[in-house]
Amino acid sequence: MRVDMAKAVQISDRVDIQAILQTSVVPQVGFGKNLFIIDSEEIPVDRRFVEVTKSDYADTFDSSGLSYAYAQTHFSQKRTPDSLQVGRWAKTASKTYLNLGSGYTQTLATWTAISDGSFTIYEVDTPTTYDEITGVDFSSATSITQIPGLIEDALQAVVSPNVTGLGTVTVALDVLGRLTITMPNTGASAATINVKPLATPAGTDIATLMDYTNAVPVAGLDAETITAAIDAILAKDNTGYVLTAKFDDTKVTKNAEILLFAAKIESLEKLGVVLSDDPLILDSTDTTNIFYQCKALAYKRTMGIYYEGISSRPTMFPDAAGLGAVIPAQEGTTKYAQEALTGVNASGYADSLSNAETDAVTGHGGNVVETIGGITMWFNGLTFGGEEMRIMMGRDWFVTRVREDIFNYTVQQPLTAFDNETLTALAGFVQNRGEQAITRRIIVNTVERPFTVNFPDEDDFTQAERASRDMQIFDCFQAYLNSAANTYQLIGTWTI
Repeated sequence: MRVDMAKAVQISDRVDIQAILQTSVVPQVGFGKNLFIIDSEEIPVDRRFVEVTKSDYADTFDSSGLSYAYAQTHFSQKRTPDSLQVGRWAKTASKTYLNLGSGYTQTLATWTAISDGSFTIYEVDTPTTYDEITGVDFSSATSITQIPGLIEDALQAVVSPNVTGLGTVTVALDVLGRLTITMPNTGASAATINVKPLATPAGTDIATLMDYTNAVPVAGLDAETITAAIDAILAKDNTGYVLTAKFDDTKVTKNAEILLFAAKIESLEKLGVVLSDDPLILDSTDTTNIFYQCKALAYKRTMGIYYEGISSRPTMFPDAAGLGAVIPAQEGTTKYAQEALTGVNASGYADSLSNAETDAVTGHGGNVVETIGGITMWFNGLTFGGEEMRIMMGRDWFVTRVREDIFNYTVQQPLTAFDNETLTALAGFVQNRGEQAITRRIIVNTVERPFTVNFPDEDDFTQAERASRDMQIFDCFQAYLNSAANTYQLIGTWTI
């Protein structure tokens, strides 16, 4: 007997929907993110930076600190940046610390019910070195924010501790809201610590309440250069575009740090801003000051601002003000000179700079902050290499966007090759971004100074070039920069 097994009709036989997976590169968010680098314990060394916005920086940073002051100035300008990154520079060796797990108990009633808390703190590398903490009383706490302080008091109260540095340990919530035990021991070789319950249970175990099973010991850092700090921060997140830093107050050390900083920036597709109060910058004949040195090295990507008495007004950041005012604007559309700033004074601390002093600063390749007609602003918006910061940003924007366009095209097409189809697409990307650059007034397009795109034909490549699989196209476009005007002189004649 034969049985016919008819195939049932499936929905997909009538309606077929497919999802096509495409690979694409997410464009860089923008070129409007400032990275301020500072040696501050507020920034955890395991994260290397924190990112804040206008709405949360006051909740993140201590109001008496420099990070707070920088962010306040940055976000108080006529434009508002989307965010600000503050990165950690371990100019001096950093401390070791322990991040307790994210599951630590945050219910106040749970803690206040404990008057006999206990746990063990020990050195990770030598776990036989430990101290047992007992009798920790939380019953007097009226806020969950008091709990870290009570744990700290118990640790510091240990008589003749075995764990090195326990007498000056601190316990607090860091800027990321993590419960953190920080030791005074510094450097990469310093012992890290951890916590656990007592070997022989006694009292109420609070190691579990602190989520010790998910705790992460963090080693200290040895003192590092600004170059090493930049590398470490950008390895975590590479979106910071304009970099600034809090350099040393001592002139010799500061100058050495600025030179390292500017050299590093020159090797990146980023911009930098440095401040100096060296009085020699005001001497037009001096050839030893840091601005003259940077100008002699033709550093095109770093701008210098002369700002008198930096150590006398440490919470005033003209770099934060200028960048906050300009970088939120569309790339290349706004110059860094003569933008109205708030929250800062002019470069001269006791008295305004004279015309001769301003000329000396700009002659050495630097910029000043000046107040004219009640408006405070940067002048003249140029880098040490004599380039406009605006133009450098516009160049980076153009190069980056064309690069992203081409990469997206190559990963989405079945084949890109040495043929006219590919060359036409590449030329289109350059043409499109060039037209945007014209709209942004980065370049011009006139009869005398046209923007031109000239890509080769597929037959213009030699056999050796095609065999190399490396498409190199030279002089495929030409553009003329649209320089900004910072000063004006108009001469006319009146006759009768």
